[in-house]
Amino acid sequence: MQKILISQQELDEGAGQFDEYMQFVKHRLSVDLDPRTVLFSAVSLISKDGLKVELGSFRDAAAQNVDNWLIEYYGARAHIEFALPRIAYRIDGATYLLMMPVPRMDLIPLTVAVEDLTDSAAASISAKRLLALTNDFNEFYDALYEISELLPTTVIHLRDAAQRILQGPMFFGLARWDTLMFVEKAMKELLPKGISVKGADGHDVRGAVHEAWLAAGLPALPMELLDDVMCSHTVRYSETTMPMDTTLKAHHSSVRLGALIARNLKTLDGSKNELSIKLESVRPDPLLSVARIEKAITIINGGWSRVELSR
Repeated sequence: MQKILISQQELDEGAGQFDEYMQFVKHRLSVDLDPRTVLFSAVSLISKDGLKVELGSFRDAAAQNVDNWLIEYYGARAHIEFALPRIAYRIDGATYLLMMPVPRMDLIPLTVAVEDLTDSAAASISAKRLLALTNDFNEFYDALYEISELLPTTVIHLRDAAQRILQGPMFFGLARWDTLMFVEKAMKELLPKGISVKGADGHDVRGAVHEAWLAAGLPALPMELLDDVMCSHTVRYSETTMPMDTTLKAHHSSVRLGALIARNLKTLDGSKNELSIKLESVRPDPLLSVARIEKAITIINGGWSRVELSR
């Protein structure tokens, strides 16, 4: 493709040969790029062309023009959903998914916090039940920010478990297995290279894996939570429906365990004047990267405030 050059003013105004220049930028991007993070790659190229683009906390006009062009080109594929992994939750006998937005919000409408909850259903929730829901919502919100420190390949099992629970009893066995996989992988992330647990013992989070965890000098995890998530590998193939209560309990216990495990990881330091993260770390899951940055900043500012759910 023919080389296209534009002035800083054209970039700032999105005018002149801006469209042709962006086509030239797109042409030079990696063929295996992720549309969700293409903005960062594009800005890197544009900066190397000698143009100024501010993509920090305060995005300048040039960055906004580039972002708008890429969104127009890639459409929904360029969209990053700013919500933490959903948590399956039961309200008045029905199963829903709890949605916690990033950045964190102090006041969230009940029909936003609980996906697909209608106004009628929200109005029927008693004051006592709403308080319990709000308390659980806050606990899970805090836990998910801790969990954002874990690898995307670990967190995907937490996401999958919630979706499978929502799909119904036929998928509860798979939900239990994903729940166990989430905790198992999270624990193994922190094990030194010299300590490993393989074979059938590699799934025993309350036995062999926890023993390896302790041998690595890590703090003991609550055995009652480990008991909740433990299951046989045969649950993946079982034609017998798993109970909803134990499936949901295992799911929620895995969230609590995930937070406890992640607290042992080295995290971003938000006390510095500048907080940066490498693009290579962002690509696997942009949302988790954004959550880690917000968590680092919030710790310095005194921690999270309580979230209230409004009707």
